Amino acid sequence: MITVTDLRKVYKQSGREVRALDGVSLTVPEGSVHGIIGHSGAGKSTLVRCLAMLDRPTSGRIEIGGVDLTSVHSAALRNARRRLGLVFQHANLMDALTTVQNVAYPLALARAPHGYRRGRVSKMLDLVGLTDRADSYPSQLSGGQKQRVAIARALSMNPDAILFDEPTSALDPEMVGEVLKIMKELAQEGLTMIVVTHEMEFARDVSHRVIFM
Repeated sequence: MITVTDLRKVYKQSGREVRALDGVSLTVPEGSVHGIIGHSGAGKSTLVRCLAMLDRPTSGRIEIGGVDLTSVHSAALRNARRRLGLVFQHANLMDALTTVQNVAYPLALARAPHGYRRGRVSKMLDLVGLTDRADSYPSQLSGGQKQRVAIARALSMNPDAILFDEPTSALDPEMVGEVLKIMKELAQEGLTMIVVTHEMEFARDVSHRVIFM
C-alpha cells in the first residue's frame, strides 16, 4: 500500500515561492490503479518525482509498505526505492546497451546472480513482446518499442508498484496503443500502478480511482 499524507513541495523561483504540491493526501491499496489527470503545471509530475524521492518533499509523509520514505536516507532509502518501478515520458535508455542489457541494468546494479538475471530479463521481454528485439540498440527501436523496454526494465526488479509519468505523451499516435496495451495487461494482473496521463479513455477504463489535480 502507498499512503501519502499532507504532501507539500515548495520551490524558490526568481525570489518567490512556487507551491507545486499543497497538502496532497491519497491512499493507493495494493493491486489498484490510480490515474492522475489535470492541466499542465498542476503538480502531477512533481507528485511522481516526490513519490520516487527523486525530489524530496518540503513536508508530509510518503509510506510504501509501512516504510516512511521521507524519514530514511542513504542505503535504507535506496533499498526502499527498489520497491518502486519508474517509467517516464522518455524511455531514457542507454544508447550503448542492447535491449537485454538495458533491462538487466537494475539487476546488475543490485548484483543479482547471473542465472537469475538472464531468466528475469527473458521473462520481462516476453511480457512486453520484445523477445525478437533482444539484441537491438535503442537507435534501432521505435518510440513505442523503447517505452516497452523501459516498462520491462521497471518490472525487472519485481517492484511493489510502478509509477508512470505520461509514458505515451512523447509518442506518435500510432505508437500509443502498443504501450497502453501493455499497461492494461499489467493492471489486469493486479500490479499496483500510479499513472499520470492525458489518455482519458485509458484513465476511465483501467483506473480504480481517478484523481484530478
